[in-house]
Amino acid sequence: HKINMGNKPPKKTPQEIAKESKRAINKSTRYLERERAKLEKEEPKILNDIKKLAQKGLHGPAKIRAKDLARLRNQVSQLYMLGSQLKGIVMQMSAVEGNAAVMDALQRSTEAITAVESSMSVKDILKMVKDYSKESEKLGMKQEVMGDAMEGVLDTGDVDAEADKIYSQICDDINVDYENDSAPIAMQGLSSGGVKNSGIENKNL
Repeated sequence: HKINMGNKPPKKTPQEIAKESKRAINKSTRYLERERAKLEKEEPKILNDIKKLAQKGLHGPAKIRAKDLARLRNQVSQLYMLGSQLKGIVMQMSAVEGNAAVMDALQRSTEAITAVESSMSVKDILKMVKDYSKESEKLGMKQEVMGDAMEGVLDTGDVDAEADKIYSQICDDINVDYENDSAPIAMQGLSSGGVKNSGIENKNL
């Protein structure tokens, strides 16, 4: 055992740093999987809402729910992508953990990785992945982050076209033709209060 003179903690080995970082990343991955599972559990409920509203001819409120479903599916897809990025970082770290110079150069990133463990938010995990990607790129280590696609985790953007496709498919499946009567019925449904937004778009992602 090394004798530690004074209060300064002993310097961690590259392997210890890598181990801590990988543990934090694995914890983040499990967190993302839980968040994704929560979203996926909402899909059947929303689908059921859409079908019921469509069958009643309440196309306006039904299309609002179709938009909720489009956002939810987009968020699920982005969480899969972010989880894939985390697995890539773990593999990369396993490959370089024996290289003290590389691990030392990645110090800022590894500190950020372990810091995420205390916050556990998708936004922080995304920022950590981007920061790690920049640092590793400086060292000539290729860790591609899907740029604009990853931003979709935080901003699902315009989902109108996707919602229209979803609603059209659902109406086809249940033999409902909304093309000829959507305008007046939509107004009627919305004027009576319609349905409440599921809140998925405002979920803290």
